[in-house]
Amino acid sequence: MSRPPTLLEPIARLLAVGRRPPMAPRVEVAAGPSVPAWLLRLVVVAALAGSVALVARSDGHWLVAVVLLAGALTRPDGLAPSVLTVGVGLLLVTAPLDPLHPRVFVLVFALHLAVELGALVGPLPWQAQVEWRVFARAGRGFLVVQAVAQTLGLLGAWVTGQPPAMPWLPLLAAVALSVLAWTVTSRLRKAA
Repeated sequence: MSRPPTLLEPIARLLAVGRRPPMAPRVEVAAGPSVPAWLLRLVVVAALAGSVALVARSDGHWLVAVVLLAGALTRPDGLAPSVLTVGVGLLLVTAPLDPLHPRVFVLVFALHLAVELGALVGPLPWQAQVEWRVFARAGRGFLVVQAVAQTLGLLGAWVTGQPPAMPWLPLLAAVALSVLAWTVTSRLRKAA
């Protein structure tokens, strides 16, 4: 059973009609220089396509790669880039080329770049913007992994007695490891 409205309820409703909710405060965001997410998605696909170009040996490889590259464009953090990365790795393992060929070092860089950048840009809409300082933060870990991985590859060449194809690579690896060691020790000193 409903009760009849009191005399004050219609008057209260009439008075409430003219009231406005309080205005939300104005907010401004100062964004730094940025890169569009669609461009980063294209970089992911280009890195993956370049990796495929280094190891593909038949039209069948390219057919599968094109389908997976389309999937990587739509979902850079999805299944397609992961399958493509594993496929490139399998093609590299079964390739009849020297395991210390320079293309191996390029593949380590390109595939790692595609996976890391895909994880960064995957959840973003196409029209999003990514600030440069995001890359600075994510880039530190990327460079550490690259310094260690590339140097381990050169260490493998040294242990097996195979000289690297490019004589300046050991010098670059030594510089990279020195910078890495200095960074780690300086952070440990700050933490202590």
